[in-house]
Amino acid sequence: MVTKRLTIVALLLFTLVSGYLLETVVHTKLKYKVLEKRLEKSKETIDDLNQDLTNSEKTIDHLEDSVMRYEETLKSRKYYEELIIDQSKIRAKKSLRALDDDVFFLMLSQSQKYDIPIEIYFRLVDMESGFKFVENKKSGAYGYMQVMPSTFNYLAKKLGIEGPHNELNNILIGSWLLKKNYSDWLKRGFSSNKSWRFALAEYNAGEGKLQIKRNGRVVGWKEPSYTTAYINYIMKEHNKRS
Repeated sequence: MVTKRLTIVALLLFTLVSGYLLETVVHTKLKYKVLEKRLEKSKETIDDLNQDLTNSEKTIDHLEDSVMRYEETLKSRKYYEELIIDQSKIRAKKSLRALDDDVFFLMLSQSQKYDIPIEIYFRLVDMESGFKFVENKKSGAYGYMQVMPSTFNYLAKKLGIEGPHNELNNILIGSWLLKKNYSDWLKRGFSSNKSWRFALAEYNAGEGKLQIKRNGRVVGWKEPSYTTAYINYIMKEHNKRS
């Protein structure tokens, strides 16, 4: 009888211990899985942080590059501003310095593209508008280079320039027109200096206003008297260099 009881007790104890061990193993596995998930999330978080750090470093590098380019642009602009003022002796210095970068550098690039001497190009803009994007209510001319609306519309279509008569398009049209006038007079056999005078007279007075006609035929050309002061101002510094 005692042996039987001991056996029963032993079985009960074994069952209890086995159940406890099984429960412990199950809990341990569950905790392990939870820890595994936490570890995975931690790894993902670390990866995200590393990616954020990489992106931040790239952003910092980009900002540093942007700052360097901006500083270079400032230095470059300052250099060209002083060059233009020194060579051109323009009156509207403050207005030139107040131009937006895109406007300033477009003017500079157009003068270089068409091989227009700086002292002619910038004195023309100085004379026409004082480097202000304005409308001449008397003549109807418009912008930095004082282009007539009808001329702008015709040339914009011809040159494939899209968009309204804004600051940049005004510069594109005016620069092309000035160069065209000069080239046309050169082709007629005039000297460079005379071609510039006639080109400026035509820019100021309009196409065909320089013709001398007899019996309906063009027999020569001359500067209209009302353009003389205009031409002399623009050509003044260039004449010193010629």
